[in-house]
Amino acid sequence: MKFSYNWLQEFFQKKLPVPKKLAELLTMHSFEVESVKEVRSARGGSDFQLDIAILSNRMPDASSHLGVAREIAALLKSEIRNPCLAGRQAKSETISKSKIKNLKDSLKIEIENAELCPRYTALVIKGIKVGPSPKWLKEKLEVCGLNSINNVVDAGNYVMLEMGQPLHVFDFDKLGGKIIVRPAKKGEKIITLDNKKYELDSEILVISDSEKPVALAGIKGGKGPEVDSRTKNIALEAANFNFSSIRKTSKKLELKTDASLRFSAGLDPNLTEKAIGRLAQVIQDLAGGKIEGVIDAYPKKVVPAKIKLNFEKVRGLLGVDISDKEIREILKIKLDFEKVRGLLGVDISDKEIKEILKRLELKEVAPPQGGATSKKNGFFEIPTIRRDLQIEEDLIEEVGRIYGYENIKAKHPLGELILPEENELLNFREKIRTYFAATGFSEVYNYSLSDQSELGFLPAGFQNVLLELKNPPKPESRFLRPSLLPRLFANASFNLRNFKNTRLPTRQVQIFEIGNVFHSFDRQEEKLAFVIAGDSADRAFLEIKGLASAFFESLGLTDFWLDTVPFENPPAGGPPAGGRSEVAMLKKIFHPFRAAEIKIGDKTLGVLGEVSSEITNPSAGGGIKTALVAAELDFKNLFDLSKQEREFKSISRYPAVIRDIAVLVPSEVRISQVLDLMEAAGGDFLEDVDLFDVYEGREIPEGKKNLAFRLVFQSYEKTLTDKEVKGFMEKIIREIEKNSEWEIRK
Repeated sequence: MKFSYNWLQEFFQKKLPVPKKLAELLTMHSFEVESVKEVRSARGGSDFQLDIAILSNRMPDASSHLGVAREIAALLKSEIRNPCLAGRQAKSETISKSKIKNLKDSLKIEIENAELCPRYTALVIKGIKVGPSPKWLKEKLEVCGLNSINNVVDAGNYVMLEMGQPLHVFDFDKLGGKIIVRPAKKGEKIITLDNKKYELDSEILVISDSEKPVALAGIKGGKGPEVDSRTKNIALEAANFNFSSIRKTSKKLELKTDASLRFSAGLDPNLTEKAIGRLAQVIQDLAGGKIEGVIDAYPKKVVPAKIKLNFEKVRGLLGVDISDKEIREILKIKLDFEKVRGLLGVDISDKEIKEILKRLELKEVAPPQGGATSKKNGFFEIPTIRRDLQIEEDLIEEVGRIYGYENIKAKHPLGELILPEENELLNFREKIRTYFAATGFSEVYNYSLSDQSELGFLPAGFQNVLLELKNPPKPESRFLRPSLLPRLFANASFNLRNFKNTRLPTRQVQIFEIGNVFHSFDRQEEKLAFVIAGDSADRAFLEIKGLASAFFESLGLTDFWLDTVPFENPPAGGPPAGGRSEVAMLKKIFHPFRAAEIKIGDKTLGVLGEVSSEITNPSAGGGIKTALVAAELDFKNLFDLSKQEREFKSISRYPAVIRDIAVLVPSEVRISQVLDLMEAAGGDFLEDVDLFDVYEGREIPEGKKNLAFRLVFQSYEKTLTDKEVKGFMEKIIREIEKNSEWEIRK
């Protein structure tokens, strides 16, 4: 917003600082001055143009030369004098309506919606003479970026720049004796003063005569009743419009003017009377004429607000020991001379205070009727022009700014600093994420909604476990996911397709996810699921078993075991009453002989295994041509078990002895049966038994499979001899050979 340095100087008796110094002063204390430019007019005048960025919440009181002059006066501790007109003191800008006749007989004002137009003031002057503006007026308008039209129109722009209230002047004889403020009718058209045509709708507020719109309210005048060289009688308009309505209209029509900029910020309705009086005085001085009368439609008057301020709260929030008297003095200065710093702490005499109060629009008042009085509290009347001051905290902020934030000493917090309680579950999640990332996995995040096509794995009788949304974002995604695995399979399939053109030695995808699943019986559970997809089909189950084993050991869980019975003989029907069976729900996902429940004691942690060909077969809709293994674990059980106290066993000082053994068994024999037998027969010195190979195929009889185990023998008291280990092995072999269908491979 552009301001004239010479014009600002007219408000002061004393010489203002040079333009650049004045710009620095305003930038430091009030508003940023974006540029200072010297302007020379064609008529020989010289001035400086200050481009000031007025804050949007300060537009109502500071978008004028008078508003900026108040800022300067406060900063320089100077007094503002009345505005000057061509070097002479101006007359009073306030119209005494009691001394001017009412225009209700010759001019009627009709406001259809007082919410859109809280106030409309009109004043008629007759016998004026339209002509060119004087040199001083043209120069002031040019510095502020406006062109001169004629003395009457220029006077309206001049007062707007001086006081901040947009004004308009009509040719009174062309109005037909009536002004209506109303919403436009859909399809109505108006041609504005710049000869542009606009089509209107019912959301646009217009000023109209009895027939048609004559102006876009708060934005721009229209063709028809405009002032021209033949105009003798004029009607002045000073109105107040709803800021939201003006902003919407300006945006809709892509029409921004000086008037719309001010009205969009929300002006003070009480400013219209002062501004129209000032305009009448300027026009009479420039164009002559006699005031015929005034009419003021102001159905609901806006009165100054009162804010209660607690002085103890001021001191507490600012952190300074400031007296009640100082707070009162600051507010008296602050609410009229905004953002002044450095006044606090200066001895102000009674005479000086009285001189300042003459210019104030804010004063300390008695409490409202029925309000409690206290020395700790003060009630302050807020000028209607200061729309930015609404609550007690606004006043506290003003006190802080006036006092000077640089004067508030830094202090250590007085309150005791307490560390927040450690979130063990959050830390556990991060620990798991770190582990899987370190082992080559990528984390994925999937939506919690499932498409109907992803729920085909659910057996009959399990549809009632699903939670269905009443208002889904998409009709096909109306269920909350009961498992993390189906969407992980889709992720794996997508990533495998993207490996087709790569030169990587192996096409393997390893992904994991931590997230919630939803069931009608438990509502919500947190799960950990991981999937491996790639070319290592023959060792798929052993690969994920080894991964799970290493993962559990990293958490200190070494006593887990795999229970294959639930998959080989899954429970029939739906979920049991009052509970659920994870295996029963997921049984169609996994291969019946290459899947197991993971348990510690009697507590189930989850399931793992090779994914069934019904899921991976492209013809079945899975679209995964490679081996796929997966696991889904109960996160809460995993977390609880990881927190349990553990007994740590010292490492034996004596060497371990390792022996391998291969057993040929029928294909339907469970691995756990063989493991249990060897552990029972091996005695106390059998430290560990690991399955490292399963083979079915060439050189193995049909219906048989070869299981290869690694046995570790170790003592904590001595080094075991070869003879002793041989005795342990012979005992294990004898127990195996007791079963006629089992055979030790030599």
